[in-house]
Amino acid sequence: LMNPYQTTNRLQFFQPPNPAGLETNSPIIATNSPQNSNTIQGVVNGQSMAVPPDDIWMEYKTSEGKPYYYNKITKQASWTKGPSTTFSATTTSLTNSPNINGHISGGVVAVGGNIVQQGVLFPGQPEVPGSIPLWRELRTADGKYYYYNSVTKVSQWTKPEGFVSTGPPITVGSVSLPSSTNTSTKSTVGQVNNKNGTSSLLEQCMEKTLQNLGKPVVEKKTTTPSSPAKTENVKNLAAEKFKEFIKEKYEHGRFKLDDNWNKVIRHLQTDCRWSIITKVSEKKHIFNIWKDQKAKEERENRRLGLRKNKDSLEKWLLDNPLLKPYMSFSKAEKVFASEPAWKAVTDIQDRKDIFRNAQDLMRSTFKKREEEQSRKNKDALMNVLTDIPEITYKTTWKEAQYFLSIDPTFKKNKNLLKMNKIDALEAFQDHIYNLEDEHEKEESRKNKEQKREERKVRDKYRILLDKLAEEGVITSLTYWSEIYATISKHSCFEEMLKQTKLNPLDIFKCYVNELKESYDKDKSVIKKILEKANFTIEIDTDFETIKDLIMNDEKGQKTNLSNVKMFFTSQKLRAEKRRQHAVKKEEKRLKKLENAFHKMLSSIVGEIDEKVMYEDIVDKISSEDIYNDVEDDEKRQQFFNSYIVKLTTSCGHNHSKQKESKKIKNKKLLKYQQLTDTDDSDGEEKRVEYERKRPFQNGSPISSDDDEEPVPEKKEKIEVNDEDLSEGEIRD
Repeated sequence: LMNPYQTTNRLQFFQPPNPAGLETNSPIIATNSPQNSNTIQGVVNGQSMAVPPDDIWMEYKTSEGKPYYYNKITKQASWTKGPSTTFSATTTSLTNSPNINGHISGGVVAVGGNIVQQGVLFPGQPEVPGSIPLWRELRTADGKYYYYNSVTKVSQWTKPEGFVSTGPPITVGSVSLPSSTNTSTKSTVGQVNNKNGTSSLLEQCMEKTLQNLGKPVVEKKTTTPSSPAKTENVKNLAAEKFKEFIKEKYEHGRFKLDDNWNKVIRHLQTDCRWSIITKVSEKKHIFNIWKDQKAKEERENRRLGLRKNKDSLEKWLLDNPLLKPYMSFSKAEKVFASEPAWKAVTDIQDRKDIFRNAQDLMRSTFKKREEEQSRKNKDALMNVLTDIPEITYKTTWKEAQYFLSIDPTFKKNKNLLKMNKIDALEAFQDHIYNLEDEHEKEESRKNKEQKREERKVRDKYRILLDKLAEEGVITSLTYWSEIYATISKHSCFEEMLKQTKLNPLDIFKCYVNELKESYDKDKSVIKKILEKANFTIEIDTDFETIKDLIMNDEKGQKTNLSNVKMFFTSQKLRAEKRRQHAVKKEEKRLKKLENAFHKMLSSIVGEIDEKVMYEDIVDKISSEDIYNDVEDDEKRQQFFNSYIVKLTTSCGHNHSKQKESKKIKNKKLLKYQQLTDTDDSDGEEKRVEYERKRPFQNGSPISSDDDEEPVPEKKEKIEVNDEDLSEGEIRD
């Protein structure tokens, strides 16, 4: 039997050319149907549908044996068979069939739900008297007119051409218009027979027909809600019983799964249970479902059985002592040919794969066992080496072998005696590495402890130096030789002598350098304070005056008092040197005037004896410039007396000669002045003097590229004025 739900799109249709006189814009033809196709188009429920040339009616019977007919195009059932091939009759039946909403295609539903049986025009068909018009004039609730096409189910606001009103417009509230072009066969049958308000026998037969065709039956409005559920349950129960019937026959060997339906039906139709399902198509459908399910189950069972046989063979091979890791498959075929587990796997390739997998697992297991045993042997050997005190981080492998040979624990352990030499050497190497790490950690700990103790000793020594600096014993000019006697009496000095890196002298030098840096900073602050106060330190200046002046300043309070005292001492020495330098300068000037005065006396008066008095020659020399250069007459008379003495000494008599006093330089005072009284302006002059004394300081003649050793030239002595002298030079 053919499913009517599947014939619409699969049947081959035909259509002669359009009849003459039919316009392409005729509203009778559906808008979605092609105009140039070769099929005859009709209108069914507002849609275009091709009419097949074969019979469109299908015959069915009720449970009582009464025949009824089902139209494959209209999806309607009828007690009588209509025309099968006449186009006009078919289309007339189609257009007069009610749709799912209770409307008539090509007509309208009158108020109250009564169906008006009227025809509709088709292409090439003359107008039938009494047929309803194609367009209907309708009116909305608010009184606006629109037009409805009863064939295409299309509404529009514009009035169609050639429209002639046949009566008053119908209000939308009184007429129910179709909302969809798709119809439901079940609802159609129900509404055709709904005039009497009960469900007819034809309606029930139609429902069963649709169920047999494999399409769900749409719920009827007039039937009770429990009716489809009961029908479905009965159908499912019958299908299950029929499956059990087929299964029983199959288990008794009446047929095989690969037998076709025609062969199977001969073994099934003799049983009384064959009539559980009435339709042969449904029986075949149920059999095919059961056959597919049974074939799937048997395939799954075969697969599981094969998997079980493979697992059993693999487990049996792993437990079999005859299996060797490197045995060939051909040899295994001979050895295990009679074993049931071996013969259970019939496929040679599967058997070979299982055999190789078992060998791989065996090799992997052996390898893991060997690795585990090797690890245990290494751990045991390392424990033995740890218990031997003679083995240190300096012990060699040869010495370790001797110690192991005499160790009783090593001799008793059979696994260690059979141990691989490479594993033993690796264990010894790891043990030596551990000993080296422990030794390094111990040495690091000792070094840290020693450094900590030395740092504590240095801190004590530094505290001693700070104490002596506060007392004024140590300054930036203090020498080690001066302070050695004081420092050596303390215990921290002896502890400092035991240190490996720094000694007491090194720390003392660093401390003195820190004092010098501190003095330079405080010196600049003190100078600014004195310049701000416009104060100069002289020879008779008191220290308390300078101290009060500096401590009254905010920045001066941060200076060190010892540095203030050093600055005061240096400035006082500078004042003394300035005074001495001024005296020397004055003496030189007077000496020069004296020589000029002597020369003037020699040129004017000539040689005179000791008896000549100064008053006797004043008149002669009073007009000379040299005479006027001398400030007072006392100096002139003094110069005259020295001239007389000079003449007497040059006469050849034995007179006492004055010995020139030599200047004794105090090296200590010079060093003190150089360190404390150096101004920034004197830096360049001292650098020149230093280079003069040490010509090879910056460049050694040995490392020079010249072949001959350069000889430094002797510099001439430069006479410096008093204003250009530094503090150190003034002190000298």
